[in-house]
Amino acid sequence: TAQTLALMSLFRNKHYYSLHDWDAPDGQFVGVCATDIILSRELNEFLRSLRISKSGIAFIVEPSGLLLASSTKEPITSGSGENTKLLPAGESENPLIQGVIQYLSNTYESLERVESSQHNFLIEGERQYLQIVRFNDRYGIDWIVVLLVPENDFMERINHNTQITFFLCLIALIVTILIGLMITQWLTKPLQQLSDTARGIANGDWYEVTEIERSDAIGDLSRSFVTMTQQLKSSFKTLEKRIEERTLEIIQLNQELRGLANIDGLTQTANRRYFDHFLEKEWQRHLRDQQPLTLILCDVDYFKQYNDVYGHVAGDRCLQQIAQILIRAVQRPADLVARYGGEEFTIILSKTDVDGGMHVAENIKKMLRKMQIPHSNYERQYVTISMGIASVVPSFQITSQALILMADQALYAAKSKGRDCYCIAADSVRIESAEIGE
Repeated sequence: TAQTLALMSLFRNKHYYSLHDWDAPDGQFVGVCATDIILSRELNEFLRSLRISKSGIAFIVEPSGLLLASSTKEPITSGSGENTKLLPAGESENPLIQGVIQYLSNTYESLERVESSQHNFLIEGERQYLQIVRFNDRYGIDWIVVLLVPENDFMERINHNTQITFFLCLIALIVTILIGLMITQWLTKPLQQLSDTARGIANGDWYEVTEIERSDAIGDLSRSFVTMTQQLKSSFKTLEKRIEERTLEIIQLNQELRGLANIDGLTQTANRRYFDHFLEKEWQRHLRDQQPLTLILCDVDYFKQYNDVYGHVAGDRCLQQIAQILIRAVQRPADLVARYGGEEFTIILSKTDVDGGMHVAENIKKMLRKMQIPHSNYERQYVTISMGIASVVPSFQITSQALILMADQALYAAKSKGRDCYCIAADSVRIESAEIGE
């Protein structure tokens, strides 16, 4: 609600006096006017005019929890006339709005503490990307502006482009083969006719014509057939070689496109999409083999302050350096380093218990301390990271998402301890305690 407060004051001799201090002359009165204005209709129309995404939404709430406006079509008020009231956002009919309010309440304990930030979380098993802007001004307006975009909205376009690329490559291959067949038919048809005419002289197929040692027209024709046969053999070899080269180029192009779809463009590590796929595959493999699987979740400490001081270009370079440190610390080809999002990275360690995860974390700390990436807006004066380690032997009672949650809780504990350290999730396993073989 935009509240307009009418404050009466007296301007005299270029000074302002409060209403309490103003001694009004007899017979004069001072009036105070206040009004509540509900701007829901205008705000709703504005939010609905925004091009967010296929199923993304935007809404505005007060810190008290009242829903001021929404890009959805649901009503946000009850009553009419003077009895018109705004509905609490938590009672919205839209499950996305309900999910966001519940997430913010759990994260900040109260909407009064919400700050401008970015988040990603799950609603009914689907990941959502959340942008929050805390808007206030000197007139007393204090709004929480929320923009929510489901992950499926932009992943659908990526998957669509991948399919288009695959079909284009398939069409290119088919066209190349058809052109090759047309060229072959165009070359062989007249030669086959000549071969049929001269089959009695050559005594065989035109492709196996042998030269007849004669000096008359028949010999000339035979030598012409031999010459043409040799030329055709050479042409077919060249054509086959070209088709093979084009086929290899198409295969390489498909492999490159498949690789680009799985690699983070900035850090050259695996992206979030490939991380989810790899984690699920490793989970099933370790479930079958009953081997421990370890996950390390890493977060760069005070990275926002780093960007504020050095700029986003330097921030990107810093993320690239940290990614190289993580890759060198892992070493084993079977393990995976991936960018989880923003300044967060994750490491999957196959057939590794919590002790192995601690060893990798110690190596990361040593290498980062040795590199000494400057960070003047941080008490340690160089870039550090916090890490959460979780290790389990997969079973049918838990899922791979539970492993991520364990690592995330351990990461939160590491941050609470002062950062530049790692914490181990509860219930993490060691090989000797898990009672499994090599």
